[in-house]
Amino acid sequence: MLAPSAPVVRVAATSSDWLQLQWSTSDNGGSAIRGYFLNFRKEEGGEWEERAIQRDATFFRLHKLDCGTQYQLQMMAYNAVGSGSPSSVVIAHTDGDIPIKPTYLDFIEVNTSNITLRLRSWGDNGCPIISYSIEYKESSQQDWLTAGNNMQIKDSHTIIGLWPGTKYNLRVTATNKAGASTVEYSAATLPIIGVPWRYKASVVTVNYSGNPTQDVYLDKSVKLGHLRKDCIAL
Repeated sequence: MLAPSAPVVRVAATSSDWLQLQWSTSDNGGSAIRGYFLNFRKEEGGEWEERAIQRDATFFRLHKLDCGTQYQLQMMAYNAVGSGSPSSVVIAHTDGDIPIKPTYLDFIEVNTSNITLRLRSWGDNGCPIISYSIEYKESSQQDWLTAGNNMQIKDSHTIIGLWPGTKYNLRVTATNKAGASTVEYSAATLPIIGVPWRYKASVVTVNYSGNPTQDVYLDKSVKLGHLRKDCIAL
């Protein structure tokens, strides 16, 4: 009697957190197979782990894996003689990938002193986003400032206290189990007399019956300045 031959293993199905394997063993060595050992690890520097599988199984679903991650897998059968040769190493990837950056218009909103980032506009690419990191600086400066590091999930984040009419660089990193995606944007705060981009298509007619000069606001954070009677602000 001999130990069993090496199983022939293939990946039958995948999900974001499991891999399903199927296999066959051509020769049991003259003694009934008593079970299988499945060894697996993350391809990049992971420690080998082992799962014992019952003897009559021909498929196995390996659960609790990381989303968007590549794994190495290897299987061997054993009988009364001992463990047989291991199978060839199988490479498999759970579903999902690093986050997808949003477009400028979907992501960024500016006014005279703040820049708001709509964090929910990032695509998770099949793996839920875990955290965000945000840095910013005036375009004329070299040093980056941290607006948030490993921030928990929320709809948006506003960088406050910025100079009006100033160009800024933004560097944002979104992280999920598959890895991190970093992107840089350039955005400028509005000058003191101006309106947020979302109001650019609006026409506001101002008619005063009292004092011909008053302060006019389209948004609580934006001051248009003094408009005279019967003027139109774009």
